[in-house]
Amino acid sequence: MGSREYTLDDSALRNLKTGAMVAARNGHVRIVEILAITGGHIDVVAYFLGSDYHWDAENAFSDALKNEQSEIADLIYENYCKITTRENMFIRLAGNGSTDGVEYLYRKGHDDSDLIGRAFVHAAHHIDTTEYFALTGTCFTCGFEKAAQIGSMGSLEHLYNEVCASTMSLNKAFDKATQKIRSESIIAAFCAASQRGNMGGYASRNERHTVMEFLYKHSYISTEMINKTFLIAAKSNDCATAKLLLDDNRLSASTIVEAFGIAVANGWQDIMMMLRSKEQISTTVILNAFAGVVKSGYGLYLYFTTNSYGLYLVPVLYDEQHTPDEMVCEAFRKAADCGNMQIMEFLFK
Repeated sequence: MGSREYTLDDSALRNLKTGAMVAARNGHVRIVEILAITGGHIDVVAYFLGSDYHWDAENAFSDALKNEQSEIADLIYENYCKITTRENMFIRLAGNGSTDGVEYLYRKGHDDSDLIGRAFVHAAHHIDTTEYFALTGTCFTCGFEKAAQIGSMGSLEHLYNEVCASTMSLNKAFDKATQKIRSESIIAAFCAASQRGNMGGYASRNERHTVMEFLYKHSYISTEMINKTFLIAAKSNDCATAKLLLDDNRLSASTIVEAFGIAVANGWQDIMMMLRSKEQISTTVILNAFAGVVKSGYGLYLYFTTNSYGLYLVPVLYDEQHTPDEMVCEAFRKAADCGNMQIMEFLFK
């Protein structure tokens, strides 16, 4: 075997297959893989791929490429794709740091930016592989975005601190030397983390918040994005993100008032209390919010039939000095209709 070529007759091939089966039964499958792959014995590889033995497809594929056995590599790859998706091997090879395998599949058409972004995140701790991705020139925006969505703090820090320090790679990728991630990539990541705060996905809200906080503290996020993200936090009851951005002087008065209205409409207690102390939440804003609760059938049902909301929200929205008597009477009547004695007692006092 080795680098020499052999012409096997049927008898020799049968003997080799038999010996391989014995080795496999004795637990030496890896030896069989290496011998068949390095020797270029595609018939043996095909035989085992068609058997019940489970091969480590990623390692076998990488071994074939290292030994310049592209035909065997293609055979292993096509067999693997019968079991799972084509994208899975690309991502797994990236995660294993198999730069040869990644490059081979990339040249065969695995060049979709979304796929590269996912693979880039998985390869984050393999310098050679991440540098190869950098050379494709498409990885940073999608890579940062995927890191944010997945909540991969380790990957994000690595991309920011280590990969970005490779001036040579970035020079080749972006045609100019720099040691900083492009701002649009950071914004894409921040946007991905904020918009998926309450929409499922790979990571928990806490994980994605950690990613957001990292980006927020290390980068310049635009005023527009700050305001947009704050409203998303209000809509999804994301207290951690709201608190993170609450004291940012770029938050507009209209955003704060709108967020307060969203919190009231949805019964988000913590968000509402957080905003209640802001100077933008004037007496007029509070009165309008209280009026909305009184007028809204759904809102009244929500607040006046649920103690955890009713006892908490009404005292906050109610202003004894400024709330009109007719509004208090209407709220009292609606609370009576809902049978909520606790709210009635509060308003009666």
